[in-house]
Amino acid sequence: FLHDSRNDEKLAIYIMDTQGLFDHRTTTADNSKIFSLSTLISSVQILNLFNVIQENQLQYLQFATEYARYASVDSDQSPFQNLLILIRDWNSPSEYPFGLRGGKSYLDEFLEISDHQSRELQNVRKYLRSSFEKLECFLMPHPGKKVATDRNYDGRWDDIDEDFLTMMNELFEHLFKKLKPKNINGNPVRPDELVVFINSYIQNFNNDSTPQPNSIYESTLENQFRILVAKSIDIYIDTVSQNDAELKSEQ
Repeated sequence: FLHDSRNDEKLAIYIMDTQGLFDHRTTTADNSKIFSLSTLISSVQILNLFNVIQENQLQYLQFATEYARYASVDSDQSPFQNLLILIRDWNSPSEYPFGLRGGKSYLDEFLEISDHQSRELQNVRKYLRSSFEKLECFLMPHPGKKVATDRNYDGRWDDIDEDFLTMMNELFEHLFKKLKPKNINGNPVRPDELVVFINSYIQNFNNDSTPQPNSIYESTLENQFRILVAKSIDIYIDTVSQNDAELKSEQ
């Protein structure tokens, strides 16, 4: 989708759905790859969970936090932009209300560090907020019995619970109200440049084991350097051509 931003620039919006995580068919390594790869190429990453956040699900954020530790050496900026944890079928609205407000309270409490946690879980919590520019949680109600149980349900809005529709509109408005381009190391990336990074990441992930965060970071820096060199050459050629044209017009 092409969108006109507030400063009259065109934004190309890519909406991508990945393979589901946390099922009985996908291995832990595959889940880590899917989440890590989608995080690397997204400006907004939505982690869709059922009912609550499970402790073991935080391990899929380990790659992001480890990557952030390497990136923070060269920059004081967060390497990733926005992680939204979307919890569907939330069943405790009396304790934490639906939407962003309840989600913030729930996430803040869940990310508290305590002595009984393992060092790994403590480290994930410690580095998670520094890994993303924005870390949010949204609590979504159940869509309704008709939607969940009727095999013949055809997508009609009239069959969806009103609470679900209200929260869905709130979520979409929040996601698309202030769109930002994908940034890598603080620099906005054009669509053609993003393809370069995607191809590079795929090569790193296209093996039996999950690549090390430092190798991915080094690959990112290398591709960013090549893109900056290409931009510099284009600017030089354009400048020389413009000066040459001006000289000819003066003569």
